[in-house]
Amino acid sequence: MRADRNKRTIVEELGREVRQLITSTTEQVAQLELLDSLERL
Repeated sequence: MRADRNKRTIVEELGREVRQLITSTTEQVAQLELLDSLERL
């Protein structure tokens, strides 16, 4: 039982980290696209 609970906790933590990585990557892409658009003006 305890092993299952620990595994679930690890999976939840990994999921949170992956979500944060995706968020920061998406923000970086948005910033690059914004800079690219500004340079074309």
